[in-house]
Amino acid sequence: LGTIQLGTTGHPAVKPGSFGGTMLSAAIEPVTDGKIHKLYLVSKPSGEGSFTTLALQGLTLTGN
Repeated sequence: LGTIQLGTTGHPAVKPGSFGGTMLSAAIEPVTDGKIHKLYLVSKPSGEGSFTTLALQGLTLTGN
């Protein structure tokens, strides 16, 4: 339905063991079949030798 690329540009450095934070937003394609669906959020490293730890604190879905 959609993709968000989380980069490090413009974000302050975070000490190991502490939490940083940023707010992300993206448009996702609507599903209009009237049924209830599951939404899966998948986090994966951006490249070989890199790692990412993602902690979701909140999710807000809004309509246009």
